[in-house]
Amino acid sequence: MKKIIFVLAVANLLLCNMTFADLMYYTFEGTISSIPEDNAGAVANAGLSVNDPIIYIFAVDLEADGYRTFYDNTIEIWSDTATIDFYYDDLASQDYLSSVDGGYPPYHVDSEVKDKNFGYWYNGPAGNMSYLFSDSREDTVQLEGSDNISDWTEGKSGITGFERAYDSEGNFSRIIFNNLTLTDISEINPVPVPGAVLLGILGLGAVGVKLRKFV
Repeated sequence: MKKIIFVLAVANLLLCNMTFADLMYYTFEGTISSIPEDNAGAVANAGLSVNDPIIYIFAVDLEADGYRTFYDNTIEIWSDTATIDFYYDDLASQDYLSSVDGGYPPYHVDSEVKDKNFGYWYNGPAGNMSYLFSDSREDTVQLEGSDNISDWTEGKSGITGFERAYDSEGNFSRIIFNNLTLTDISEINPVPVPGAVLLGILGLGAVGVKLRKFV
């Protein structure tokens, strides 16, 4: 009990320093455009087909730091550059693919990313794009769209991306979407917050001793 109280106390302290006062929920809707590979069997397990409807909801705070957490519980906070503006995000809805047979063990070592809580706006020689990321290297959702995400409004279309999951042998499955639409931006999550998201935020307290900047 004392250990639990201590962890929650540290989590509370960190949350005071890493607040999400401007958290907004972005809802993206569309269909699966293609299934280029299902070598892990994750698409078949999920019962998905081309043209099936999909919905992703991302929690986004454009004023908060983006960071990633490794399997050794190290947290690396991204720092902005001349062409990249990082921000906090988290997948606040379900994903569709799950790792098969426990996922790929080489991706579970200390040096690998366990969870991504960042997106970024890139504005440089290669273009003007905004990105949203979630989850780990082996179980990933990635969305991207043109222009600064701070200028995105409901009805924006042309959002592209993919979701990917691995099996224990290193094979992966992937679904691609070529034209999602941003259908809602709200201060309130349209669906109940999954326990994993809440625990992920509270989990900062258990790993706060390893915070460091990453450029």
